[in-house]
Amino acid sequence: MYLGVAIAVHALLAQALYGGFLIDVHAPVDQVRQGAQIMYYGGDIAELLLAGVLVATWRPERRTRSAARGRPARVAAGGTVGVCWGG
Repeated sequence: MYLGVAIAVHALLAQALYGGFLIDVHAPVDQVRQGAQIMYYGGDIAELLLAGVLVATWRPERRTRSAARGRPARVAAGGTVGVCWGG
């Protein structure tokens, strides 16, 4: 969720810089527009790479087969339970 909001804000800021809306930068217009283009397109590439890394490293918590089916796990020989039903 945070990455999606950051992407939207980054794109809006780059477009505002390019169009000169609500932002006063003391530099030649051509340089500001070039910087805004680099920010817009380069930021998209960086954000896509970041999203790829996030997806590649994200590991959901694994459940046992019995917990996935909604049944309590069997007690092992040592007296331990395979699934914790508490908080």
